[in-house]
Amino acid sequence: LSKDNISSVIESLELNENYIENDTILCILPFHHSYPLVSGLASLFLNTTFIIADVINSDTIISLMKKYKVTIFCAVPAFYNLLYEKIYNKIKAFQALISNFRI
Repeated sequence: LSKDNISSVIESLELNENYIENDTILCILPFHHSYPLVSGLASLFLNTTFIIADVINSDTIISLMKKYKVTIFCAVPAFYNLLYEKIYNKIKAFQALISNFRI
């Protein structure tokens, strides 16, 4: 990434109001990915709080989200798919459990 690339992304975030002052951003990606690197730099420029998860597991993520009142969560699509699958499977398991009861 060049300085101009990073500048352009930050300006775009600011113009589109994707990040606003007082947002708290939680990032679970390592900094060798460009997305968290640019998000971290943008947070400095846009006066937001940037939280970096040092351990990636559900307990840590939930704890950080509660502790810092996270408003933006940075992750890759594969992570969101995994999250969706886990929630979906829990709902299906619960539906299977309650289907045995008559109301």
